[in-house]
Amino acid sequence: MWKNFQKVLEKRVNKKQKLSGDKQLVMKVAADVLGWLFGSMGSQKIQLRDFNNKTISLKINESVWRSEIKLREKEITREINNKLKQKVVERIKIEH
Repeated sequence: MWKNFQKVLEKRVNKKQKLSGDKQLVMKVAADVLGWLFGSMGSQKIQLRDFNNKTISLKINESVWRSEIKLREKEITREINNKLKQKVVERIKIEH
């Protein structure tokens, strides 16, 4: 599945399409980045909620994980934008 997703991403990036409106693609990349940075435990504790106005919304119930996301917000947004090869995500909003 990842190879198919990677091909779609490369085609869109090569065509220099703006990805800010492509919610599903941004959410998929964000999920991959979060899984890569925080592993399976992070994937269980962090729920992607929405992507709107250059902001990714996450639902996190545990304060430890909320703190970790806040501390690493710039790193997370940078990794997502690097994968998309565009500045699509500017901030992360955390919901309890």
